Amino acid sequence: VLMHDFTIGRMTDDPQNRLVSQVPFAQLRDMPLVIRNPVDGNFIKTDQTIAAVEQALEHAWQKPEPISVALDCKEDTAEAVAMLLMRRPDLRQGAAIKLYAKYYTGGFDQFLSNLYKHYQINPLHSDDAPRRAALDRLLAKINVVPVFSQGMLADPQVRDFFPGKDDGPEGLAETAVQWLESWKRMRPVMVEAVATDQQSNAGKAMELTRTRLRQPDSAYAQAAFSAGYRYEDFSLPRANHDKDYYVWRNFGEMQKLTSEAFGIQRTTAGAFRNAGESLLTD
Repeated sequence: VLMHDFTIGRMTDDPQNRLVSQVPFAQLRDMPLVIRNPVDGNFIKTDQTIAAVEQALEHAWQKPEPISVALDCKEDTAEAVAMLLMRRPDLRQGAAIKLYAKYYTGGFDQFLSNLYKHYQINPLHSDDAPRRAALDRLLAKINVVPVFSQGMLADPQVRDFFPGKDDGPEGLAETAVQWLESWKRMRPVMVEAVATDQQSNAGKAMELTRTRLRQPDSAYAQAAFSAGYRYEDFSLPRANHDKDYYVWRNFGEMQKLTSEAFGIQRTTAGAFRNAGESLLTD
């Protein structure tokens, strides 16, 4: 199961707001989902329950209208989803795995290493070469949406794994491009690489990154550029008719974003409509 939060209090009415990891799935799947009104904090119970990823995809593919699903994976959950999609080729076509630089600072190699550990594949031994090749063939069929945010250019691990020539826009762009291109051994169908502050060196680097990924020889030449848009965010009116903007964090708490221009843009319906070829929404 994939959950947006690390706790279950915002999606269920669990009074203890327990960690997802503390609740067995057998118990979790029987809990009714709730809709939370951010204005008064009240919960409205629904008759819907939490489904496993496999069940959710099966349900989506039964719908008469075409639908695509981006599976928003955090902290080493992408491997489990990839294993599901390798096992169920019928679920692959309309599904893609979102892969964040925040959780995979080592890029594709980190992801692959985790799979090697799970399958007990030796990355160097010649006897395991056929198993490595078989895994490579399966991974090449899985759609992915790599996500590299501007803030990751300040991450020392990312810079160590994917070094650039300097800390200027060109060098920072080299880091971003290397991380994104590490996923070309899978099937990038979309990419999210957005500049949040276009006047900074990092913002200029993100613009350079997008330009380079659009080159004909790039692994992303046929990929759609996405403008990420968090639809669960909300605003509250002030007495003077202005608005305060908020985002839900991963433990169900509210964070005010009023002074953050890009944060406000992300919470505003339609603000990214023309910012990319594709729009991902929660």
